[in-house]
Amino acid sequence: MRKPKVLVVEDETYGKEIAASLKHDFGFSVCFPKDPDALAECLSTETFDGAMIDLQLKEGPWKTVWQGKRFSGEFVKDGNGVKRVALKLNDQLLAYTYTTADTGKAPKGVLLIRKPIDPHSGALKKALQSFGDATREHVRAVGPLEINYQRYNRLTFNERIQAYKKALSLNANRFKQVFVDLGNVTWLLLAGKKIRFCGESLVPDRQGPGPFRSVHRARFLKQNIITKAAKASHVFPFPFWNTSNLSYLDKQFELAGPGLSNLPATVQELFSICIAYTCGEAYVEEPDSKVLEWCKQITPEGKIHVSKLVFKRFSGDGHRGLSRFIRNTERLTLPRIVEIYDATVDKIDKAKSAAWVELRKHGEDRISMVEPFNLKLLREHGVRYENQTFEYAVYRWPTGGLGMNIELSQDHDRPMFSFLD
Repeated sequence: MRKPKVLVVEDETYGKEIAASLKHDFGFSVCFPKDPDALAECLSTETFDGAMIDLQLKEGPWKTVWQGKRFSGEFVKDGNGVKRVALKLNDQLLAYTYTTADTGKAPKGVLLIRKPIDPHSGALKKALQSFGDATREHVRAVGPLEINYQRYNRLTFNERIQAYKKALSLNANRFKQVFVDLGNVTWLLLAGKKIRFCGESLVPDRQGPGPFRSVHRARFLKQNIITKAAKASHVFPFPFWNTSNLSYLDKQFELAGPGLSNLPATVQELFSICIAYTCGEAYVEEPDSKVLEWCKQITPEGKIHVSKLVFKRFSGDGHRGLSRFIRNTERLTLPRIVEIYDATVDKIDKAKSAAWVELRKHGEDRISMVEPFNLKLLREHGVRYENQTFEYAVYRWPTGGLGMNIELSQDHDRPMFSFLD
């Protein structure tokens, strides 16, 4: 299991003892910001598994919180407010509020740490034990948000695509605000649960990353930047592009260059997947073929996912948007979805290197058919067990070629920014 990364927010000297205990007694990586400005940077540029937040923040530089301070668009006055912002930026965060006192009880739902705090007595470790155990279990349940750089390079093409889609889904809510905090930048690079680099601002009067000096800025995302971030973090750096406004897409494609030539080959596919979600969502909101013009420039994998998203949103109800989409697929070089199935592995026959799979049309409960699948093909897409579910799509290119797409069943239809919210 990877080392959990936690945040400690405390206005008094006790924070040093709490941070030290979490680091040495529990083996956690700890961020302990010295003041509200440092906290704002931590919340916007780093991702945490757990957080210990003092309920009352009134001493020293933290008195600005008690008097009222704005973090990531939220007005905050105490530890509960900081917790609210932290969860807004990371909805998977395990966040505890606590208070320190020599007598009495803590408010409901608040962890009590008794004074005086002696890091050598064992009492502090005991007080933090429930948080430590819950954080470790949380990390096991959520799974790693990052992939070792060497391991990533050994993944199959399909495994890389699915890993990126998972990263998109996990970070969707957080980056809606983070891109704003950084100054509406074009892109950012996340590695080791920290934003390492970002692009220039898409808004002329906002040249992010503002006060966040730990984030380096560059106009283009180049291979040397990815390599530098990978060496510093030892994980594959996931890039994300700002598509929170449709007006940004023209600029994104301008920066990507003709045929995405300005992007490293290693991330052209990821750019296409990220953009595909936005184009598909925008078309779902208003079925206008103009929004799909951008899709002519993305990779085949990105085009497949635009078509899948539109098909799943519109199929089965005779929506005019689907028929209009189908009429435009040839001109836009997009595949036409023949059918999408929710698939379940019924039985694996290793002797015949095959798996019998139940296929249900997307959104239906009735089994449409049971078909044999090549076991090697399924394994290449991460399907390895009986009763495992996946999505199976059949599509046809404008040239007439038939293709299929296998994707593990996860919440991958959630875009970075939804125009339907």
